[in-house]
Amino acid sequence: MNNRVGIFWFTENTFVYKTQNVIDLKPDSLGFVDSTLQHQIEWEENLIYEQFSLSLYNTEYYNFPRGRVVFNFNLQTSVLVNSSRTLFLKNFHTLLVTDRY
Repeated sequence: MNNRVGIFWFTENTFVYKTQNVIDLKPDSLGFVDSTLQHQIEWEENLIYEQFSLSLYNTEYYNFPRGRVVFNFNLQTSVLVNSSRTLFLKNFHTLLVTDRY
């Protein structure tokens, strides 16, 4: 199994993301596996956007469309949750998330 969970943003036409391997995490009581990653920490402290050649210093993580991908262990499939409405309207989520998770 090489399934992944994690967090993401879409900004300046760039998909910024960080993932964890499902095998390293445990499902909750409903069978969902979620990452331990936090948007605020990755954006404001770890400056994740630098890994994608973006200069977004002094910006807040919540100012950009963002979301999370969890894994349904019972169905063996990834699920997009908490995604910003603007990503759904632009249909970016289908192509970008399925390509990376």
